[in-house]
Amino acid sequence: MKTIRWIALLPASALALILSTFIFRLLPSIWGEDINVDGLIYQCALAYANVGVFMYVGYYIAPSYKEQALLILSVLMVLFSIGQIFLFFDEIKIYLENIVWSNFYENLGIILICRVVVSIGTAWTMYYVIKSGE
Repeated sequence: MKTIRWIALLPASALALILSTFIFRLLPSIWGEDINVDGLIYQCALAYANVGVFMYVGYYIAPSYKEQALLILSVLMVLFSIGQIFLFFDEIKIYLENIVWSNFYENLGIILICRVVVSIGTAWTMYYVIKSGE
């Protein structure tokens, strides 16, 4: 049984991340609110929630060595977040070169950078918070 849980750890965390993204993007329409889900504030909140769900699901599924599993998930999330900058570097560069201050909160370059910073911060914070709560 422990082997199955170790095998399921990363796929389950990734699936939880995808599902949380889907759920949090649907919430404004379910509530009937007129919220810009592509704006800066919502995207940072979404990044925070996604990383939290990713890390907590991995922590919950790990049968043993939870602290080490949490550290590995934190490092994976940080690497994934940094990889987004390299993956979307051209788009970020274009949006930052042509910045319009009236659309600051909807600038894709700024949103991507803020999501990466929030994701990295949340990953390390979750690691230390969950680790201290054991």
